[in-house]
Amino acid sequence: MTLHIVHLEDEKDLLEGMKFVLEELEPDAYVIQFAKADSILDYIDAHADEISLFILDIRVPGPLNGFDVARHIRKIGCTAAIIVTSAYEPPSPQLIQELDIHYFRKPWDLPETVLKMLAYVKN
Repeated sequence: MTLHIVHLEDEKDLLEGMKFVLEELEPDAYVIQFAKADSILDYIDAHADEISLFILDIRVPGPLNGFDVARHIRKIGCTAAIIVTSAYEPPSPQLIQELDIHYFRKPWDLPETVLKMLAYVKN
């Protein structure tokens, strides 16, 4: 099965680094990236049943944040793995459970962190 990964991140260096590492570790993966949360919803609605993994930065430009996107994903019934990331305060245990998400605090060791993220899809 080819992994279909959706990545939301507003920092250009992290977008590029994540894509590079994902493609190195999973050469057959389809990776699509967004810098703003409001631009991601239409894509999710059209492809929810194909997506394997969401990697969502919490704080991004625009009216929506990564948690809003995670809520939308669950609201439409998508059961794909969701990982939220931030350099700020982690989500509450209640929110983690409610949205069935995983949290990774920034900064990352990119290759090591990506391997851990991919494990949520492969298990």
